[in-house]
Amino acid sequence: MQSLIKKWLFAITTIFSFHFVLFSQSQRFSSTVHLTLKHREVIDERKDFFLDDIIEEPLFSPFKGLKIGTLEGRTVKITAQELMDKLSAIKGYTIVISGDYALVSQSVKEVEPKELPANNRLPLDNLRQYIESFIDNQQYKLEIAVRSTSPECSLNAEYDNIVWQLPKIKRGLQDIDKFRNLTVVLDNKKIKTQLDIKLYSWIYLSKVKQKKDDLLKENTFTKKYSDITLLENPESLITDFTLLKSAKYVLTHDIGGGEILTAENIRRLPDICSGEKLTAVMNNSGIELQIRATADNDGFVDKQISVSTEDKRKFSGYLRRGQSEGELYVEIH
Repeated sequence: MQSLIKKWLFAITTIFSFHFVLFSQSQRFSSTVHLTLKHREVIDERKDFFLDDIIEEPLFSPFKGLKIGTLEGRTVKITAQELMDKLSAIKGYTIVISGDYALVSQSVKEVEPKELPANNRLPLDNLRQYIESFIDNQQYKLEIAVRSTSPECSLNAEYDNIVWQLPKIKRGLQDIDKFRNLTVVLDNKKIKTQLDIKLYSWIYLSKVKQKKDDLLKENTFTKKYSDITLLENPESLITDFTLLKSAKYVLTHDIGGGEILTAENIRRLPDICSGEKLTAVMNNSGIELQIRATADNDGFVDKQISVSTEDKRKFSGYLRRGQSEGELYVEIH
């Protein structure tokens, strides 16, 4: 009887262990990865940003530490589709992305006040040079005027020793407002200043109310040279008028007449849409093979795209332009 009970307990234990192993393995090898885009993220002085910077969830290999792009002192907008294209090279996972886009900005490294060059003894010029060191002088024009000084003095006169007490710069152009009230030491004399600081750039205003997914058109916007210092997130302003002429961008949501065009307002149309036909080109030891294929997702020229052949084989490659106008093909390696 005891022998029978032992066999029965052994059988139950074996079955339980078998089911536990199956459950553990099915959980371990689950291939669906859910990623949620952060709407806005400001990183430190790094030039590169990574998937970890723009995703809410904790990541694991091969997603953790994956480089997504480079900032170079500007604000970058990355849409869910663009991120999906970048992740398409990772095999063995079904990726689900929540959110429309993420905006990534680079915090500006604090610059300590420096001694004036021997040939520059003008306080206002010194301050102007400092501010211009962290803005794009081709895109923006800086104007500084003195409203008042206490005690009264001239900031356009020459001094032997000039030290501005400067604020920390962490948000780029949004921190211009911090320079309106500064203290400067001129030849060991402390002066409080009130300054009128303006930063001018071309902006684009909608002439009429426009709807989500409307194509950006040059004749529906007006160009205006304006002070942008009081605008929220000035780095996101669209200042490249060629975007309106390209017929490749649409609105991400409704905008009203007089509304300013920003990076949050637009998305680029794909060069090829999911389900469209194209040619897959493979080159092996100098032999070129061309196969008819179907795009598995929306794609952009010189970006990765996944395709399926007529016999259901899947490949990943780079979308390229052909020699003929409008011709696209995918380059498989």
